[in-house]
Amino acid sequence: MRKNTMQKTNKTTEYVFAENCAGAVRSFMATELLFYGMVFLATSILEEWTISKASFVWIQVFLFLAIVLFHVAPLCGKYEAVWSVGTELVYILGSALYFRKNFSHMKEGYQALYSSYLIPWNAYYKSNIQGYDADMTYLPLALGFTLYLLLMFGVMLRYMTKQKLFLLLPGITILSAGLLVNALPSWKGVAFYFAGLLLLFSGPYARERVAFRAKKGEHKKQERVFFRQMISLGCTAVVAVGIVLLGGTAFVRPAEAIAKNGKQFYIFQTQLEDRLKNIGPSYVETNKAEVDNNTPEYSDRKILTISAEKKPETNLYLKDFCSSRYVDGTWKTLDDSYEREAKKAGYDPDHIAVLLSQNVYEQSQGNDNIDGRTTYEITYENAWSSNALVPYFMDLADSKDTVWVDKDAVVKKKRMKSSVKAEGLLQNTKMDENAQYFVWVENKEDPDAMSWYDTYAYKHYAKPNASATDGVIRYTKAVLEESYMDSDWYTARKDYVDDAYYGEQDFALEEAMMQYVNMSRLDLARSVKDILNTYKRYNLYLDDLTPGEDAVAYFLEKGKEGYCMHFASAATLILQELGVPARYASGYIVKRESFQAQKDGSYAADVVDRCGHAWVEIYLDGIGWIPYEVTPGYGGINADIPTNEENLKDLKADHDKRKDTTASSESENTETQLTEETQTQDSQTQMTQQSTQEPGKNGTGGGKELSQGQKIATFVIGILIILVVLILVLYCVVRLQQNYRNVLLKELRKKQNIRAVKRMNRRIYKNVRKLVPAQFSSMTDAEYEARLKKMYPAVSEEDWEQYMRIAKKAAFSQLAISDEEVRFCYHIYRTYRQKNG
Repeated sequence: MRKNTMQKTNKTTEYVFAENCAGAVRSFMATELLFYGMVFLATSILEEWTISKASFVWIQVFLFLAIVLFHVAPLCGKYEAVWSVGTELVYILGSALYFRKNFSHMKEGYQALYSSYLIPWNAYYKSNIQGYDADMTYLPLALGFTLYLLLMFGVMLRYMTKQKLFLLLPGITILSAGLLVNALPSWKGVAFYFAGLLLLFSGPYARERVAFRAKKGEHKKQERVFFRQMISLGCTAVVAVGIVLLGGTAFVRPAEAIAKNGKQFYIFQTQLEDRLKNIGPSYVETNKAEVDNNTPEYSDRKILTISAEKKPETNLYLKDFCSSRYVDGTWKTLDDSYEREAKKAGYDPDHIAVLLSQNVYEQSQGNDNIDGRTTYEITYENAWSSNALVPYFMDLADSKDTVWVDKDAVVKKKRMKSSVKAEGLLQNTKMDENAQYFVWVENKEDPDAMSWYDTYAYKHYAKPNASATDGVIRYTKAVLEESYMDSDWYTARKDYVDDAYYGEQDFALEEAMMQYVNMSRLDLARSVKDILNTYKRYNLYLDDLTPGEDAVAYFLEKGKEGYCMHFASAATLILQELGVPARYASGYIVKRESFQAQKDGSYAADVVDRCGHAWVEIYLDGIGWIPYEVTPGYGGINADIPTNEENLKDLKADHDKRKDTTASSESENTETQLTEETQTQDSQTQMTQQSTQEPGKNGTGGGKELSQGQKIATFVIGILIILVVLILVLYCVVRLQQNYRNVLLKELRKKQNIRAVKRMNRRIYKNVRKLVPAQFSSMTDAEYEARLKKMYPAVSEEDWEQYMRIAKKAAFSQLAISDEEVRFCYHIYRTYRQKNG
């Protein structure tokens, strides 16, 4: 037995070293079992969720050191708190430094972890939340680091609060993550976790904390209870197993009832999940767009309000996402090649991005056909979003502090910015009628930079995909035949201009080429739109895809129906195959007639969830990106859109009718039409399969489904973050209160009566000021006493007068406070505490 003498109080700190070590070993064994349970539970969510052997070993090493260090803290006597806080800081700083040192790998790993978790999430909730193109190599690193953080968080809370329950938080987190995606927990994980719980809560071996003795040399005999603890552990295991068996028997009948009424339970579960979805935020940013045949769900939840001084003359398109690369059924987010190559070429990527956004705006000056301007103001329901959702062709030059173009794609804003205002055109998107006004460029700003981007756009946005599907190739040939062009139309165009008109006049040649190229691109876009609208029909209710089947390929080769996501995706791929720089874009559409006159003479329109839409972006040399509508039902300016509630029943009936129609007769007609277009028997067969489907989804090509899925993710993550913050805040409050009481009790034990009376009086005085801050920000003693008598009638007025005399004595005199006086004040303080907590 070892002693540690405390000089100030002349008391002995006594502990049994062997039993203290046994307690540390027990805690480590219990935590180890919980850790193994966490690993197996994580693997049950996804088989890929494993950690490397090195991570496995290092986590256990750091875990063991942490438990030993925290267990040794009580042996430090009065420096216990310093030791514990120091240990916490070392682990926190060490973890932060390790994360910073391996940031790039960690980023890849967490992106892979997030993306892999979305696979079972999307499958269970039928959502389209998109992840990242991350290297799965670093997934074990991110998973191991996450398990380490969860474990250390639980261990720290366990020793700071002296509550073993906190060690359950890491495992519960992993278990919850699995249950959220309907993953069956591994029996190994449950077994290890159950064993850890038994060991953790079966009782301590002897004493885990230091035993303080009142007098020096007074020792209390320590009983060796090892065998008794083993018996207790065994009995606990037997009782636990009995509870499990009896519980399983007791739930046999309820389980049979659930199985018998499975459909009703499933309907209830679906309704509950839908309610949870609707609780989430109304707008969630996305970084990918997955194309599928799921029927989107829509609501009238408001996303934003857009107002203008004048009523726009065309529909407005508010872009949220764009992409040029389609891989495995998904439009991937744009990479950083634009910024990297612009800087390498000596250009400012931000400057070029602004030029792209406002070239049309600048060139419209002085043109009576497209010179109408107005100031648009967008007010967001969800100010946290960073996407600005502004119309095309805005003047953003003077708004760089609040609004900017991210890369060469989407306009961003500062988070928590609730509204954005900028000047734009009234003629926003009537490409068929106003194309001739957009294709001729003169007096453009910074022609060298725009010339560089013309080359970049053709390099990266024309044919960026490695291989085209048969459907895309067949439709490309059909468009070329209809447009009287051959596959080398770019070369033919240049030779035509060069030989026939301008010869060696470089400037005129450049301008002529630019005009001809831009007109040709718009002609091709019109042809693609016409042929898709001829052979495809719009519907939100589509045929189910077989596992692994590509939605766009099905749309072009087999399907007869589709919505905006399918039309925009197909058109983008066909245009790219034709050599036109094109991108898939999604966001929201605002119909012209949705704008209503306001009392102040302005016009405003509410943009709701069902306004979600997808379209094509085409690049015009020297100008920038313009939106091009290819989906039937969206070209008109009336307020009606295909996804309005009253249209859904007709769409469903139309789909059912077409599904029941004999495929042979319809196939023959389609075959004949496409045979004339493609001129090859192979083309005829492929186009026959493609030619009976129509576009027309109003979501972001899965945008609605995608948005709904991300609502759940954001909601769940937000709730978890809020719960963690609340727990930490509650813990800090409780900890502060405990420290305050402990200090007071310490002063009372040490007979530091003056300090104790002052401390109690400060607490009561602060509470009085907190309740009536305005009137008593600076109370006199008389006012303070009067307020005490009024606020706390449970204490008699005579007792309050006596309390005030003692408090003044402690505060203003050098006289000692007797034990009777401090006990009297403590009695008053306890009465006050019972009322106020």
